[in-house]
Amino acid sequence: MEKAIKIGLAFGLNAVPALKMKAYAIGAGAEKRQAVDIFEERTEMSAGAPTPRVALADRKIASLLAVQAMEAAGCDEAILPDVKIQPYLAEVQKEVQIPVVPLYAGLADLAAAGIQKVGLLGSAVPTAFFQRELGEAVAIVEPSAEALADFEEMQNPATGIRRQGLTPAFEDKLLAAGRALMEAGAELLIPNCTQMAVYAEELAAKGLKVWNVLQDAAV
Repeated sequence: MEKAIKIGLAFGLNAVPALKMKAYAIGAGAEKRQAVDIFEERTEMSAGAPTPRVALADRKIASLLAVQAMEAAGCDEAILPDVKIQPYLAEVQKEVQIPVVPLYAGLADLAAAGIQKVGLLGSAVPTAFFQRELGEAVAIVEPSAEALADFEEMQNPATGIRRQGLTPAFEDKLLAAGRALMEAGAELLIPNCTQMAVYAEELAAKGLKVWNVLQDAAV
């Protein structure tokens, strides 16, 4: 077996998605006969920011501190299991030497794979970020106003999926939104919320064509 690869995961930013990615990384390593050492970094983001601008600044600071700690621990790569930081990864990357793995690295390859339309499950990151990464050849199907309201409810950190998990009510809302997007032409559904990404396998088992971004980034 080859020398172990050391992967840093920011558990402090998002513990449940990080745990999911840890399992994916270890499983992929076993299949490839590649030893994997997971460094669980525990820097947490400040809670209760008074404005979205302050919350974003706190997220950037926590992400940078987490990656710097991973680098100091000798990690070969760093993963931030947090959708909202993805548009700002370049700012973090320029401060460290180790590679910071993007969750959505595969977006640029969808057009070459023949995908022409996608839908977003969630609204954590502006649509413009995804359109920029996808390129002009892939269109984004817009969700309904009802779906957007449901996304906001499920993304609420105090009362949504992060706190309650995928309750039957939340699952029904995600399935309804996903099916509506697919009926409108979406060939692939991209989680636009870290907590929704955690349940990609469960949603796929119910018939949604969901991209498992956490698995792809971890392996």
